[in-house]
Amino acid sequence: MPPFKVYKVMQDINQQLYERKDTPEGFIPVYGVVITVPTGIYISGQKEFTCDKTFDEVKEILLKGGSIIAIDNNNNRVNFDRIIISNNSIDASIIYFSSGGINEIDLTWDKDAARAGERGTKSINTFVAINSNQIIKHYDINTIIMLLTNDGTPTEVLNAINTTFTNFDGFVAAIGKPNSVFYNNNYGKFYIRYTGDVITIQWSNSNTINHVALRNDGNYDYNTIQIVDQTLYRLSNLTIEPIVNPKIWVGTATQYAAIAQKDNNTTYIVKSDA
Repeated sequence: MPPFKVYKVMQDINQQLYERKDTPEGFIPVYGVVITVPTGIYISGQKEFTCDKTFDEVKEILLKGGSIIAIDNNNNRVNFDRIIISNNSIDASIIYFSSGGINEIDLTWDKDAARAGERGTKSINTFVAINSNQIIKHYDINTIIMLLTNDGTPTEVLNAINTTFTNFDGFVAAIGKPNSVFYNNNYGKFYIRYTGDVITIQWSNSNTINHVALRNDGNYDYNTIQIVDQTLYRLSNLTIEPIVNPKIWVGTATQYAAIAQKDNNTTYIVKSDA
């Protein structure tokens, strides 16, 4: 059978659906203007692009509802979703997500080279719009907290950590990032630090300070400090001086405090404002 070609004749641009390319995946809608980028379009920085159509031809297509498709040397394709058309310039952009954060690709096509200045006549700029460290990441650690405050076993604690953070090191990595927030629906946000191979978790209410020291084998120490409102006495020169209405534990050298009672998990601190 001899080779043959199939042609589709169109009356105008509104009727024509596709331009014929060398491969089926190369079929591009006529309404999609194709620009070529010589280097990776996802690589940060500014680069020039080329197009087989003139500015006015592209503008006409875009004004009829067309789009702009950028193809780089690795055959990566980007379809710009925001296009602004003016008399002498075309601007387009697209935002996408990656492990580095929220990224943006901006396209600028200025018809008048002299007016373009530093922007150039045909340029694409790829950059990080919002770094991943600026995006708040929320971690609900309710299951972990419930186990820590209700005599959960080390194995149960580690399993809960693995469910939320993959492993203990993942928990540590999240603690080290400035955009991490740890919470549950009962206590709100927790204050968490990692020092000396131990994760410390703290939270409080009106009269209790809660403290957990958690190690990588799942073992932990959970203690509460109960703040009570009682009179504190100072012993000085064999006299007893009452200190009235102690309220808050601060722990400076000028203040006085005493341990009134201690059981397995609770330390009661009595202190003064003096």
